[in-house]
Amino acid sequence: MHDEEPPPTGDTAQDSTARTAGPLDPAQLRRITSLHRGFTYQNLYAVGCLLRLREAGAQTLLMELDEDLEVVLPDRHLYLQVKTRQGNLMWSDISGSVEQFAKLRAEHTAGRRPGAPKLIVVSNTAPGRDLLQQTQQTGWPAGVSLLWPGHPDPEETWLPPTAADLTGVLQWCTEQAARVPFGSLGAQTLVWKLAARVQYASAGAHGRAFHTGELASLYEQFVEELQAFPQVPDVYWPPGGEPELTGEQRVRLVTGFSGVGKTTWAARAAAQCPLPVTYFDAGQMPPAVVPGALAREVAARHLSGPDALSLPSGAGIDVLRAVHGRLTHDGTAIAVVIDNVHDLPSDDLLAACPGAADGPDHAAGPPHPEQTALAAHLGVSAESLPGWDTDTVAAVFAAEDCTLDYPTAQRVLALTAGMPLYVLNSAALTRTNYAGDGGAFCAAVQEQTHLAPTAQERILAQTFEHLSVLARTMAGLMAIAEVPLSRPELQQLAAAAGPIRPAAAARAVRELVGLGLVQTLANGFAKLHDAAASLALHGSHDLHEEAARRVEQTLADLLEATENCRGWPAGCGCSPIPARSTACWRSPVRKASTRAASRANCAR
Repeated sequence: MHDEEPPPTGDTAQDSTARTAGPLDPAQLRRITSLHRGFTYQNLYAVGCLLRLREAGAQTLLMELDEDLEVVLPDRHLYLQVKTRQGNLMWSDISGSVEQFAKLRAEHTAGRRPGAPKLIVVSNTAPGRDLLQQTQQTGWPAGVSLLWPGHPDPEETWLPPTAADLTGVLQWCTEQAARVPFGSLGAQTLVWKLAARVQYASAGAHGRAFHTGELASLYEQFVEELQAFPQVPDVYWPPGGEPELTGEQRVRLVTGFSGVGKTTWAARAAAQCPLPVTYFDAGQMPPAVVPGALAREVAARHLSGPDALSLPSGAGIDVLRAVHGRLTHDGTAIAVVIDNVHDLPSDDLLAACPGAADGPDHAAGPPHPEQTALAAHLGVSAESLPGWDTDTVAAVFAAEDCTLDYPTAQRVLALTAGMPLYVLNSAALTRTNYAGDGGAFCAAVQEQTHLAPTAQERILAQTFEHLSVLARTMAGLMAIAEVPLSRPELQQLAAAAGPIRPAAAARAVRELVGLGLVQTLANGFAKLHDAAASLALHGSHDLHEEAARRVEQTLADLLEATENCRGWPAGCGCSPIPARSTACWRSPVRKASTRAASRANCAR
């Protein structure tokens, strides 16, 4: 074995002195080190077998019975002897195992053991010249083969390759662990967990066996639908020329500026769609994680538990293709809505649409520079979601008991571009601050043209100006989090920001919902509207230093609770906060919490 010693940790001078003193018996230390390296190598190789067990079609992996490892397959029984040596492998190293295998083979021949037997000697070094020549002679025992670095078994190609040292086998296992679909542990964390389980089984626990049906729990795979459409308002005014969710095209690209109501339109259309619909928000997600996250959402909703957990290992895009292939095989047609696609490069979005040939996919986002190229690659024309027309604007103002003649309705339309979020805000501002006089509202906004780049931002600014102090605080907290939050999480953040009672926090959130600034999702979570995020962040700047620290710590604690609470049972107060919730925090009060939350995420 050729592993390097790990670098020293920053211990005290006394500890360092004690370490450099050296053992009284160096030879004994070498023997112990070699022994532990051998067992660790064997355990890691067993981990590699566990990570490939499903791919091999195996039934069981056995530990330390007649051989170091045994793999039971439907038609054969593999006996694996794992050898670690400093020099070349010699006949004397394996002769005992070969003699033992002759007895095992007799048991199989007599029918007392099922399957065709085979002995495979797994070595970290190549066989010596004499042993290699011996394997090529006619007298070499049948069913015995050697496996060493760069020389895989020609029949059992699924077996993990060997490496010269622990570093190599650990690296290979880590790469394989990263390919486990829907894993909730970091790759190396999973490897060391499995290694500990292997060692425990080698000591006689759990019948010394690992069965294929147990792999999902061993891998800690997690398949749950974590995203949901926002709830459609009780009173819904459709935009002019509202498109249907499904049509002749397999892939559609629907665009519109933030606030035009793309997500609300998709949520309402999904309720009327004849196909089952999955919603996926790609906003602010690192592009590399999108295929795997989308695969999790689709599998959780449309595949049964065993089907989802038995998908082959692979990168996120490979798992997504496997999910699509399984649905195609089962004849299951679905519709998928991917929101905020402007955050994804075109190539990544194309990769996330494996159903372009035979399943409806819908991408929604605001206009962006790559839109034309993306539409060309998809072979579709971008569809623009229009805003409300003059009649709808008048109806919205009438619902707020505001007076609005036709010329004034046209002025509102020009100020808001007919975008539902801004029209709703305008009507609410007109009722509360301008005594229901639409003309007075338009005049007040237009007089401030030089103060802001867009009328929509001026409208939002006025909306925030007239929010209650507590509503502005809650909006700021939701902007910091950036992701949907459950009611208990909102209450925890509110309590951290100050002595805010749960009822008062809930009342403030309802105030934001009523103005369209917060969207309530079908799974009970609430999310700040994208268009309001930049203004809402100013609310976090008003927090005094001690409150800001408490908010930072609460967010980090929520992330840690999410990591520790597997399955998120009802009432536990935990929610699936993704890693992106710490990736883009913008407020200056968050530097420490970003580091703490990132450490919590890295544990995954």
